[in-house]
Amino acid sequence: MYRKVKELTDSNVMSRGIAAVMDRDGNLLTSTDDTKRRWKTFIEDLYNKQDKPTDLGMESEKQVLEDGIGPEVLNIEVEEAIRTQSRRKAEGMDGIPAEFLISLRGEVKEKFEELCQLIYRDGVCPKDFLQSAMIPIEKKKNAVRCEDFRTISLISHASRWC
Repeated sequence: MYRKVKELTDSNVMSRGIAAVMDRDGNLLTSTDDTKRRWKTFIEDLYNKQDKPTDLGMESEKQVLEDGIGPEVLNIEVEEAIRTQSRRKAEGMDGIPAEFLISLRGEVKEKFEELCQLIYRDGVCPKDFLQSAMIPIEKKKNAVRCEDFRTISLISHASRWC
Protein backbone atom coordinates (compact mmCIF):
# COMPACT_ATOMS: atom_id res chain seq x y z
CA MET A 1 0.00 0.00 0.00
CA TYR A 2 2.83 2.38 0.91
CA ARG A 3 4.50 1.76 -2.45
CA LYS A 4 1.23 2.47 -4.34
CA VAL A 5 0.62 5.73 -2.44
CA LYS A 6 4.22 6.81 -3.10
CA GLU A 7 3.75 6.00 -6.78
CA LEU A 8 0.47 7.95 -6.97
CA THR A 9 1.78 10.99 -5.08
CA ASP A 10 5.10 11.15 -6.90
CA SER A 11 5.49 14.58 -8.48
CA ASN A 12 6.08 13.07 -11.94
CA VAL A 13 2.83 11.11 -11.74
CA MET A 14 0.83 14.03 -10.33
CA SER A 15 2.10 16.40 -13.02
CA ARG A 16 0.10 14.44 -15.61
CA GLY A 17 -3.10 15.70 -13.97
CA ILE A 18 -6.23 14.03 -12.72
CA ALA A 19 -7.77 11.31 -14.87
CA ALA A 20 -11.03 12.13 -16.61
CA VAL A 21 -14.19 11.06 -14.80
CA MET A 22 -17.90 11.22 -15.54
CA ASP A 23 -20.27 13.68 -13.91
CA ARG A 24 -23.58 12.59 -12.35
CA ASP A 25 -25.29 12.73 -15.74
CA GLY A 26 -22.72 10.46 -17.43
CA ASN A 27 -20.88 13.22 -19.31
CA LEU A 28 -17.11 12.77 -19.46
CA LEU A 29 -15.24 15.59 -17.74
CA THR A 30 -11.80 16.19 -19.17
CA SER A 31 -10.75 19.55 -17.78
CA THR A 32 -8.76 19.46 -14.54
CA ASP A 33 -11.03 22.02 -12.83
CA ASP A 34 -14.24 20.12 -13.71
CA THR A 35 -12.69 16.85 -12.59
CA LYS A 36 -11.58 18.34 -9.27
CA ARG A 37 -15.06 19.77 -8.68
CA ARG A 38 -16.62 16.36 -9.42
CA TRP A 39 -14.28 14.60 -6.97
CA LYS A 40 -15.01 17.24 -4.33
CA THR A 41 -18.77 16.73 -4.75
CA PHE A 42 -18.42 12.94 -4.76
CA ILE A 43 -16.34 12.88 -1.54
CA GLU A 44 -18.68 15.34 0.20
CA ASP A 45 -21.69 13.20 -0.73
CA LEU A 46 -19.89 10.05 0.34
CA TYR A 47 -19.11 11.37 3.82
CA ASN A 48 -22.33 13.34 4.39
CA LYS A 49 -24.82 10.50 4.06
CA GLN A 50 -27.91 10.95 6.21
CA ASP A 51 -28.10 7.28 7.18
CA LYS A 52 -24.73 7.11 8.90
CA PRO A 53 -24.85 6.20 12.61
CA THR A 54 -24.56 9.05 15.10
CA ASP A 55 -24.27 7.04 18.33
CA LEU A 56 -22.07 3.99 18.40
CA GLY A 57 -23.57 2.75 21.65
CA MET A 58 -20.52 3.70 23.70
CA GLU A 59 -22.12 6.46 25.78
CA SER A 60 -21.82 4.45 29.00
CA GLU A 61 -18.04 4.16 28.53
CA LYS A 62 -17.46 7.91 28.10
CA GLN A 63 -16.06 9.80 31.04
CA VAL A 64 -17.48 13.30 30.92
CA LEU A 65 -16.98 15.80 33.71
CA GLU A 66 -19.59 18.37 34.78
CA ASP A 67 -18.17 21.02 32.44
CA GLY A 68 -18.51 18.68 29.44
CA ILE A 69 -14.79 18.00 29.13
CA GLY A 70 -13.41 14.51 29.57
CA PRO A 71 -10.33 13.55 31.54
CA GLU A 72 -7.04 15.31 30.77
CA VAL A 73 -4.77 13.81 28.13
CA LEU A 74 -1.79 12.28 29.87
CA ASN A 75 1.74 12.53 28.49
CA ILE A 76 2.02 8.76 28.77
CA GLU A 77 -0.98 8.42 26.42
CA VAL A 78 0.66 10.65 23.81
CA GLU A 79 3.96 8.76 24.20
CA GLU A 80 2.18 5.41 23.76
CA ALA A 81 0.37 6.62 20.65
CA ILE A 82 3.65 7.79 19.15
CA ARG A 83 5.55 4.66 20.19
CA THR A 84 3.02 2.31 18.58
CA GLN A 85 2.82 4.31 15.33
CA SER A 86 3.65 2.26 12.25
CA ARG A 87 6.69 3.36 10.33
CA ARG A 88 6.92 3.88 6.56
CA LYS A 89 3.48 5.45 6.29
CA ALA A 90 2.74 7.93 3.53
CA GLU A 91 3.16 11.57 4.51
CA GLY A 92 0.15 13.82 4.86
CA MET A 93 -0.35 17.35 3.55
CA ASP A 94 2.36 18.69 5.88
CA GLY A 95 5.02 16.46 4.31
CA ILE A 96 6.30 15.31 7.72
CA PRO A 97 7.04 11.57 7.88
CA ALA A 98 5.97 9.57 10.94
CA GLU A 99 9.60 8.69 11.63
CA PHE A 100 10.38 12.35 12.33
CA LEU A 101 7.68 12.61 14.98
CA ILE A 102 8.63 9.24 16.45
CA SER A 103 12.20 10.50 16.90
CA LEU A 104 11.19 13.55 18.99
CA ARG A 105 13.05 13.77 22.30
CA GLY A 106 13.52 16.15 25.22
CA GLU A 107 12.05 19.64 25.12
CA VAL A 108 10.64 19.26 21.60
CA LYS A 109 8.71 16.14 22.66
CA GLU A 110 7.41 17.96 25.74
CA LYS A 111 6.19 20.88 23.57
CA PHE A 112 4.41 18.44 21.27
CA GLU A 113 2.68 16.82 24.27
CA GLU A 114 1.68 20.30 25.50
CA LEU A 115 0.24 21.05 22.06
CA CYS A 116 -1.85 17.85 22.19
CA GLN A 117 -3.17 18.80 25.63
CA LEU A 118 -3.95 22.37 24.52
CA ILE A 119 -5.85 21.12 21.47
CA TYR A 120 -7.88 18.76 23.65
CA ARG A 121 -8.56 21.34 26.35
CA ASP A 122 -9.55 24.16 23.97
CA GLY A 123 -11.22 21.95 21.37
CA VAL A 124 -9.53 23.85 18.53
CA CYS A 125 -7.37 22.01 16.00
CA PRO A 126 -4.77 23.76 13.86
CA LYS A 127 -6.03 24.16 10.30
CA ASP A 128 -3.26 21.99 8.87
CA PHE A 129 -4.43 19.11 11.12
CA LEU A 130 -7.82 19.28 9.37
CA GLN A 131 -6.47 19.05 5.83
CA SER A 132 -6.16 15.78 3.98
CA ALA A 133 -5.29 14.63 0.51
CA MET A 134 -7.71 12.20 -1.09
CA ILE A 135 -6.00 9.79 -3.45
CA PRO A 136 -8.20 7.83 -5.91
CA ILE A 137 -7.06 4.31 -6.78
CA GLU A 138 -8.76 2.45 -9.63
CA LYS A 139 -10.79 -0.61 -8.62
CA LYS A 140 -10.81 -1.70 -12.25
CA LYS A 141 -8.97 -0.78 -15.43
CA ASN A 142 -10.04 2.34 -17.34
CA ALA A 143 -12.33 3.53 -14.54
CA VAL A 144 -14.25 6.71 -15.43
CA ARG A 145 -16.88 6.92 -12.67
CA CYS A 146 -15.91 8.06 -9.18
CA GLU A 147 -17.60 4.93 -7.81
CA ASP A 148 -15.05 2.85 -9.74
CA PHE A 149 -12.26 4.14 -7.51
CA ARG A 150 -11.23 3.53 -3.93
CA THR A 151 -10.10 6.61 -2.07
CA ILE A 152 -7.51 6.83 0.63
CA SER A 153 -7.00 9.88 2.75
CA LEU A 154 -3.56 11.14 3.72
CA ILE A 155 -3.64 13.15 6.94
CA SER A 156 -0.95 14.74 9.04
CA HIS A 157 0.65 12.17 11.35
CA ALA A 158 0.68 14.72 14.17
CA SER A 159 -3.09 15.12 13.96
CA ARG A 160 -3.57 11.41 14.69
CA TRP A 161 -1.93 11.74 18.09
CA CYS A 162 -3.71 14.83 19.36
